Amino acid sequence: MKRLLAATMAICFTLLPPGTAQAAQESWYTYWGIGWASNSYSGEVGNVLESAKDDGLDHVSLSLDMLGFYWPLPGNPKTLLGFVVNGTGDRYDGGKDDWVQVNSYILGVSSMHFFGREPGAGFFIRADLGMAVFSVSSSGDDSENSDIGYGGLIGGGYGIPVSEGTRILININYAYKHAAGDTVGSLGISVGGLF
Repeated sequence: MKRLLAATMAICFTLLPPGTAQAAQESWYTYWGIGWASNSYSGEVGNVLESAKDDGLDHVSLSLDMLGFYWPLPGNPKTLLGFVVNGTGDRYDGGKDDWVQVNSYILGVSSMHFFGREPGAGFFIRADLGMAVFSVSSSGDDSENSDIGYGGLIGGGYGIPVSEGTRILININYAYKHAAGDTVGSLGISVGGLF
């Protein structure tokens, strides 16, 4: 996953250098992203995953941003305000009948501020705040969802306009989620599209 992310970023910087396309300012935007995550857990979820690590199961982690919709602030079009679902997933897999997966999500209000000439261009910062939930499933049990908790995300990155109406955002984010007495801290590196 790390090699795929590095290759994608290299292609973006090589083929799509900053300033090659003039991004138009829109009345609204949608944002979707995918990447790598490093998660740390506490509580019961942490105990389950420690057992999976001790068993030597293969591990894959993923970071997602989906269903993001943003609108520019009146009088400050380089600041976008909206909502997004930010999620991470950890899967420990020992084969067909031996696996465990933990997903965690924040559904929240989100803001991005761009320091470049327009939204989607140059350096930016991002902050999210909202409701959090965990889901744990395994080969031996049915899936279990936590009660609704709270979470937040802070991060930033760099935006590259690639065509009219399309921008690539490279992100580094940290998210914190708390629900049902468990917490997840997630460091994510992702590539997304702002359209």
